[in-house]
Amino acid sequence: MNDSDLGVVSQFMVNLEELDVSDPKDDYCVTGDGDMDVSGGGLGITDDGIDLIASKLTKLRKVNLSGNYFVSDKSVISLSEKCLNLEEIVVKNCTFVTQVGMAFAFQNCRNLKSVGLLGMDLGVPEIAHSFACAQNLSVLDFSYMAVSDGLLFSIVKASIPLRKFTLYHCKDFAFSGVLSLLRTYHSLEYLALEGVYWITDRTIIDLSKFLRKANTVKLNFCSRVTSSGFFTMLKNCPLLDNLEMEKTDMGKQEFAVSNATNPQTRALILSSNKTLSNECLEKIAYSCPNLELLDVSDCPSITRKGIGEILRNCLSLKHLHMNGCGAIKSLGMDAKLRKLEYLRASGSGLNDEGLMMIAKKCPALVYLDIMGCSGVTSKGVKEVVYHCVRLKEINLNWCREMSRDIVAWMVFSRPSLRKIVPPYGFVPTDYEKSLFLRHGCLVGEG
Repeated sequence: MNDSDLGVVSQFMVNLEELDVSDPKDDYCVTGDGDMDVSGGGLGITDDGIDLIASKLTKLRKVNLSGNYFVSDKSVISLSEKCLNLEEIVVKNCTFVTQVGMAFAFQNCRNLKSVGLLGMDLGVPEIAHSFACAQNLSVLDFSYMAVSDGLLFSIVKASIPLRKFTLYHCKDFAFSGVLSLLRTYHSLEYLALEGVYWITDRTIIDLSKFLRKANTVKLNFCSRVTSSGFFTMLKNCPLLDNLEMEKTDMGKQEFAVSNATNPQTRALILSSNKTLSNECLEKIAYSCPNLELLDVSDCPSITRKGIGEILRNCLSLKHLHMNGCGAIKSLGMDAKLRKLEYLRASGSGLNDEGLMMIAKKCPALVYLDIMGCSGVTSKGVKEVVYHCVRLKEINLNWCREMSRDIVAWMVFSRPSLRKIVPPYGFVPTDYEKSLFLRHGCLVGEG
């Protein structure tokens, strides 16, 4: 996309309220002499294109310019001046957008509610006053930035109606800055502190006291947080719906936490925890009885025993992600899976025995991904397809023990199927593609 495309958009979509032109493909080219060819709008989207959009599409409420390297503060200023209804602006990875442009937006966009930034340097003296002007600002998303305690204190002082706050792989801030922010904004609904090296189970005790209204907390890549921090969050955050602790130290325990049941918790992302054990999953099963989504992908210590405890006790589970769990060959004969709809098990140890159990226990299954599962054959797949009458999508890529006629058999045997990723080496002919489509199923290439 380039400025010319934006011109067409501005001409024919004058009532547009949301514009997302993020992460474009590089459509400029380099000449034989090594120079950049910018003819015909080859630079992609520039300040001129955004200025045109701002002038024509004055009803814009949300704009995402992320990844457009040739837009600058001029674009942000133009949008701030001309789009009076602007509520959300995301400018991640925009090299030439600086604190000058953002300060202008904070001061002049009276309806601004949400801002997303990546890699930007926000100087405290320059930006502090601007935060105070943005009295509707409720969402701040900072990624890969130097965020000082001084900057956090300026957000505290601004007394904005903050509901969602994200620090993703940011640096230079400390416990005191985060604690001050949580004390002030104790009605925070969403908090992401991801990749923060100093967060431990002990700091979780103090921080969680001010998260009683939070429904989503993300502590991904906080490598010093163990199961103690996890259960502390469940205990101290009664409204917690979604807790993410990918690639932490989940499974280990720094100190004992009294049993805490949180019936509000619906989703847990615990992937890439090498020490996550069956015993820990058993505790989780009793602590989160209303769980609907569980992601334990790439947790090598988990076996059928641990997953079985989850499935026996969490009767509302709809989504189970266990990609890369090589020790899980089956979900357990005692599992109760009547509501399970999505099973992502690519690269797991799932075999025909496991598939046959799924066929008998999962009447609601609509999506199955068993890509790269070396233990499955046509026999197990046929059992699932025959018994799971709601199945819409199945991924068999890199499943080598499959007969070539398995694809046609699935299409004609299960009318609900809408998409099949076939086994490795299967390339449907044009006639087969057309035939399968007439039966309502899109078949790709293995």
